[in-house]
Amino acid sequence: MNILLSLPETFKSGIVGKRAQESISLYKCLEAFLIDEPLGPEDMWYCPGCKEHRLASKKLNLWRPPEIFVVHLKSHANVKQTNRYMLYALRNHYGSMGGGHYTAFVHHGGERWYDFDDSHVRPISVDKIKTSAAYVLFHRRVVET
Repeated sequence: MNILLSLPETFKSGIVGKRAQESISLYKCLEAFLIDEPLGPEDMWYCPGCKEHRLASKKLNLWRPPEIFVVHLKSHANVKQTNRYMLYALRNHYGSMGGGHYTAFVHHGGERWYDFDDSHVRPISVDKIKTSAAYVLFHRRVVET
């Protein structure tokens, strides 16, 4: 768990509108992901050895902060480093665990965001980026000057 204490801060770019940028500790965001998570009967693992579906659990391990940081959202300490990450894309999922539809929002500088939906790409306003369909977040490290 010591790796969590050295995680960088992230900030929102353009998503919060005209408010000042807000720093958020990744410690709280990732703490729950670093424990074993039991999977339910609807997510049973297929064992290739015994050829049966079995109850299982999954676990995330984080070793060091990367250049590109991806956060996958599920339903659902003070940072001393100077690394900061900026949200530059997110993937949305509409539907159930067994199927559904995926779209993506991608930042293209300034206040410009685009909605990628199959073969269609269209501009989207910043206030539409925050959605309960967000499934995977993509962050890029910001170089401090």
